[in-house]
Amino acid sequence: MDNKVELTKFLKGPVIVCKGLIDEILYLQGGAIKTLTVDGPTSLKRCSGQGDILAGIIAELLAIKEWSIDFPSRCKLGCEILRKCSKFTYDIKNRSTNASFMLADLPEILRSDFLNP
Repeated sequence: MDNKVELTKFLKGPVIVCKGLIDEILYLQGGAIKTLTVDGPTSLKRCSGQGDILAGIIAELLAIKEWSIDFPSRCKLGCEILRKCSKFTYDIKNRSTNASFMLADLPEILRSDFLNP
């Protein structure tokens, strides 16, 4: 059995976000393990600090009380935002991409793709 699934069961259902070629969000619903995946375009390079950026994005998304979006879906949106930002920054900076550059580009990504009505 997959270690991520075992961990979700053992911890009795927190949402677990696993970054990778395909990001996975695992959560417990009605006693069953559910998985959301994010496999959209991203950069060719994962730099250190991206997990910290993702945690901050997810925390911010969880703080929006007006949304009726559930916790796992907010985590999925966070992964989508991070992937988009990573690709955007990589397309400009190439192999010199780092977390600082991504943080500088994040407001542009949010304005252009995620906050427009």
